[in-house]
Amino acid sequence: METFRCGAISIVNEIIQIKNDLKNTLYTQEVQRVRKTAKKIQIQKGGIMILEERRDIVVHREDVEMAKAKAKVEKWEKAQANKVKKAAAKAVREAKARQEALKRAV
Repeated sequence: METFRCGAISIVNEIIQIKNDLKNTLYTQEVQRVRKTAKKIQIQKGGIMILEERRDIVVHREDVEMAKAKAKVEKWEKAQANKVKKAAAKAVREAKARQEALKRAV
């Protein structure tokens, strides 16, 4: 009877280990399947694009958009600086004109 009990315990432990191994194997296969399908994206006009290529395109697009935004900001800042320069030059001209008018008046 003791040997039967020891054998049954051994068999149960082995079955538990087999179930765990099977779960791990199935999980690993599912993960690999998901990764494989995620790595390739079907392009609308046929063909397959690798996910890394898509990421590169997105990064490039973001870089281009950032460069355009920086250019707009720089253009606006330059326009504002020119407005300030023009206003300062106008103020200087008006001040000189007033001084000359005061000299003539005196």
